[in-house]
Amino acid sequence: MLVGTLDAISLLASSHRTLETLLAEYATASPAQRGAIVTQLCDELAAHTALETGVLYPALDEAAGALMPARQLLATVRGQHDMLKAI
Repeated sequence: MLVGTLDAISLLASSHRTLETLLAEYATASPAQRGAIVTQLCDELAAHTALETGVLYPALDEAAGALMPARQLLATVRGQHDMLKAI
C-alpha cells in the first residue's frame, strides 16, 4: 500500500498546483472564459477528492492506528473536506 500511497501523494501535490493555476486563470479570465475554467476546476476537485478519500485517508487511518492525536487530526481534516464538498 505504501507505493500506491506515495503515488497518490504525488498526484495530490500535482493536483494542488493545477488547482492554483486554474484559480489564477479564473481571476484574470473574461466572463466568456470563466465557464470553461469552472468546469475544469470542478473536474479537478472531483478527482482530487476521490484520490483523498479512496487512497490517502485509508492509508493514513492505517498508519495512525491507535494514536489519538493522529486520529483527531484526520477527523478534523475530513470534516474540513466534507464542508468543502457541501459548497
